[in-house]
Amino acid sequence: MKIERVSVMGLAFAVMACLAAAFAGWLSPASAQPQDPGGALRALQGAPSAAPTQRTMSGEWSGKYVCGQGVTGVQMIFSEDGSRALFHSYALPENPGVPEGCFTLSGFFDPASGILNLTAGKWIVRPRNYVTVNVSGNLDASGQNFAGRIIGPSNCSNIVLSHAPSPQPLPNACERALP
Repeated sequence: MKIERVSVMGLAFAVMACLAAAFAGWLSPASAQPQDPGGALRALQGAPSAAPTQRTMSGEWSGKYVCGQGVTGVQMIFSEDGSRALFHSYALPENPGVPEGCFTLSGFFDPASGILNLTAGKWIVRPRNYVTVNVSGNLDASGQNFAGRIIGPSNCSNIVLSHAPSPQPLPNACERALP
C-alpha cells in the first residue's frame, strides 16, 4: 500500500481545522462532518476514486478569525490563481471595538489539494498597535468553504471563510490595492 504524505497531511489538517471551527461555534456539528468519509479511506488505501476537482480561491471571501482583540470579521479578495490576496479586517456586532484595516498577502495555493499558504505583505490601512499575519489552511472539496489558522502572534488561532461577499464595504484605500 502506497500512501502519499501530502494527501495524509492535507486530510489531517482539514479535519483539525473543521474540528477547531466547530469547537469555536463557527460550524454546526453537521457541517463539520466529512462530506465523503469513504473517499478519504479510498485515497489512503489507493483505491480508485472520482477524478480530483480543481478548486479555486479567486474572488471574494468573507468570514471570521480570532486573535487577541477577539472575534473579528474578515474579507479576503484573491487573485485569479489564489497566490495574492487583500486581507480586510473589521468589527462585528459581537465585538464592536475592533478597528478596520487591510494589508496584502502573497504565497501559494494548490488547486488540486486545496492547500493555501500566504505570507503577509504591506499594510494599506494599519490600525494602531496591529501587526500583519500569515494565513494557512485548506479549501474544502466543494470549493466554497475555507478553514485554517492565523499564523504569527501567539494569541491568534482560527480563520473560517466562505465564498461570499462581505457585509462590510471595502475602504477606498484598500480597494486600490486589490490583487
